[in-house]
Amino acid sequence: MSIYDSTPLIVWVGLIFGVMGGLFIIINQAYSEQYKHSNFWVIGFFILILSRIIFLYIPYIRGYYSWRGDNITQLGAIKDILSIGHIPSDNVYPITHILVTEIISVSGLPIEFVVNHSTAFFSAFYVVLMFLLSSAVFSTKKERLFSVAAIGCVLFDGYNIYLMPNGWSLLYLPIFLYFYFKYLSGECSFQFNLLFVIILVLYPFFHPVSSVVIIVTLVVIGITNYLIKLFETKKITFKSIFYHIPLNTLLVELVILVPWILSFQKFNLNIRTFYHSIAKGTGPSAITQMGNTLDKINVNGFEFLKLLFKTMGDELIFLILAFISFILLLRNHNERKNNEKVVLVLALMFSIGLIYLSYLFNIIPGLRLIGSDRLVSYLVLFSPIPVGFTLNHLFNMKINIASVICLIIILMASIISIFSLYPSPYVIMPNNEITKMDMSGAEWLISYYNPSIGTTQIMSPVYRFANGILGIVNSTQFKHREPQVPDHFNYTHSIYLGESFATDKYFMVTMFDRVVYVSVWKVVDRFNDEDFEKLNTDLSVDKIYSNRETNIYYIHNV
Repeated sequence: MSIYDSTPLIVWVGLIFGVMGGLFIIINQAYSEQYKHSNFWVIGFFILILSRIIFLYIPYIRGYYSWRGDNITQLGAIKDILSIGHIPSDNVYPITHILVTEIISVSGLPIEFVVNHSTAFFSAFYVVLMFLLSSAVFSTKKERLFSVAAIGCVLFDGYNIYLMPNGWSLLYLPIFLYFYFKYLSGECSFQFNLLFVIILVLYPFFHPVSSVVIIVTLVVIGITNYLIKLFETKKITFKSIFYHIPLNTLLVELVILVPWILSFQKFNLNIRTFYHSIAKGTGPSAITQMGNTLDKINVNGFEFLKLLFKTMGDELIFLILAFISFILLLRNHNERKNNEKVVLVLALMFSIGLIYLSYLFNIIPGLRLIGSDRLVSYLVLFSPIPVGFTLNHLFNMKINIASVICLIIILMASIISIFSLYPSPYVIMPNNEITKMDMSGAEWLISYYNPSIGTTQIMSPVYRFANGILGIVNSTQFKHREPQVPDHFNYTHSIYLGESFATDKYFMVTMFDRVVYVSVWKVVDRFNDEDFEKLNTDLSVDKIYSNRETNIYYIHNV
């Protein structure tokens, strides 16, 4: 159930030493100020990027076919475009699928290979974009080096693993902020302005949540810029407010985003539900729901703090360093004046943090319906900028062990992120790998599937596999909301599983389904080994396929 256990220890040791080597080169170059007349720091940067890519490729080197959930459905969306030659009318996030389809068409590489390996390159490209953004924020190369060293091998979440439009749109956001800061500085040529407009136009089709974050960014940076000038001039005019808030840019984004969202019925339902949630103020808070989930797996008190550190320790380190940068800027007017763009980034992070807290504590009901549960990823996205500022300030304090402290801080965040990125028992999550045997079993079921008979599942919904095998367009006969099998297959109350269903059902059981509730989530007490033994002797259930990993059953209604 863990890629960390199945991968030889020497691989992880080698990766950590690689990260240490890359960090040492960059930090040493900054400490000795050799970066001023040498580009040797580029070697350290390259080592960090290479370590990042190798870490993200380990699952595919070990033979993983794909990942559960949305990842395999995205594979189906790409197959749709390749098979029918155009974007289906119900494709909400076409940019990611178009990019991957173009790579497949030009390179001639297998679809699965490109889908599996492309996100790692986007993750590495994010580090490059952060270096580019830091060049627009900081006037000295030292601060840029600290920013890129900080994020070089820190991977905050699964968006670095999975092919997900939200993840790709998020990792690409630094280039938007880079162009916008260049625009604010008056340094943009016509070509840069054109690229900025193209990004604005494309983002609603990349992902609506990222497009909303762009709108928030434009408003927050505009208001913050106005407040900065207000403190300097002590004059309030409405003209200056509209001067700092880019209304034309906002209008472009809104005019594209709103009609695009409203053209899809699934968003209409979300918007109506969001409106009713605000009007009625109903529903439990996200923090309450999280607490209920943690109670199911017996995590509370000190165990909760341990889990929080394991899963979000890297984010917490970056947010603490960002908060320190806020204190440093608050105390020193000259630092504030010389680092206005760092102030703008902090203002943006603060605003996103407020919205996320509003979601967690249900201050604004219904925020979950517009993707606010994903905002923690946006919150830390630009954090390497204030982190670079804080680390540079630490160096400027002339502490003898400053370089050692920086190395330890960044290395700690990197190690925490490495061992929490992939789902594993270490973070009380099952490995969500899809094996080739899973796909083989699903292909057999799809080949002989009778559309008049429904399906049921534990944690392997057939429609996801059908998406990846047939494409989304050709798998509409597989319903998204089929019932799950009851706990313990209802053997605590009935003799036959067939008594739990009103009609016959197909039932696919993967190795993942058999292991998850008898190992990592054993405390939930949903299934045990005895339940699966009873299933194989249940007279209302026929085993119609098996490849020793994946079994397919036919459940007769009794």
